Amino acid sequence: MTDFRWTDTGTTATDVTGKKASRPTVRQQQATDQFDQQSDAAKDHESNRHQETHRMEERSRGEGGGSPRESDTERNTRQTNRLTLVSYNIRHGRGMDNQVNLSRTGDVLSRLDADIIALQEVDFRADRSGGVNQVVALGQQLQMYPAFAPFMEFQGGQYGIAILSRLPVVDSWTIPLPEGREPRAAVAIKVQLPDGQRVIAISVHFDWIGDDTARFAQATELLKVIGSYPEPVIVLGDYNDEPESRTLDLFRQSGIVADDTGATFRSDRLSKRLDYITLFPRLFIEPSNPALSSTTESLVSWTVLASRMISEPFASDHLPIVSEVDLDFSKTRGMESRCETK
Repeated sequence: MTDFRWTDTGTTATDVTGKKASRPTVRQQQATDQFDQQSDAAKDHESNRHQETHRMEERSRGEGGGSPRESDTERNTRQTNRLTLVSYNIRHGRGMDNQVNLSRTGDVLSRLDADIIALQEVDFRADRSGGVNQVVALGQQLQMYPAFAPFMEFQGGQYGIAILSRLPVVDSWTIPLPEGREPRAAVAIKVQLPDGQRVIAISVHFDWIGDDTARFAQATELLKVIGSYPEPVIVLGDYNDEPESRTLDLFRQSGIVADDTGATFRSDRLSKRLDYITLFPRLFIEPSNPALSSTTESLVSWTVLASRMISEPFASDHLPIVSEVDLDFSKTRGMESRCETK
């Protein structure tokens, strides 16, 4: 697994294998050193979470909890593939009192104990938000791995989109999208689950104007890109469209929209649902033994356990949304190969 670190350049987070960045500047190295400390704290926190989960499972078994037909290995695998997902348009930390208060944004998110958080309307060293690298600041406050992708230059810095992960990040990249009223892109990360499986999470913020032409084009392009990924995919963000729109219909054709009920905008007088989390399963065929002609069909499936909006009318003009999901890699069955061996 790549040793993932943040480089404070204003572009997508990179690894340290030298693929994208040359020798870091002093400012970049300081940011990397800060993030190394944060990463160690995040790993300690994650270890404590798993230890507590194990203790809870032990108590449950002692009290007769759990399914008698489920082995310890099956139970542990099932638990480790449960994820808490969050999406939040933070409006660069500007609350409904018109004050930029990023620590308040972090306090809202810290209560959710999320594994992955998608953020929209994020500033990188922009004047209006005090020249702060917002995703790194939130990553440090929440002890999570950050990644950022810029839309455009803005007020001496950049404006864009971000994502945070409590799980180790294997890779990150930017997905260019068609322009609308403003430039647009998505930021993607590949994370590793405790059992070694990998998942791709993508933060999006589609075009906001009434005419949905650009918004639909952005959604179409994104689905075309993620259709080539072998891993299961999560798309979290501000879709800027309502449940009955053709944008949401497009996502429903190949994915599971975790929840499309209830309004998420504006936070102080709710009227529209604009924010969503969509889960994309995978069905693929892989060789089960290269020396033989047999193959295995693997169905990676999602289950939505619960979804909700967080009642937070002050920190932003959107509400945070949360989904608890379960990812099942275990549904496989053997198949006869259609290839003849000689």
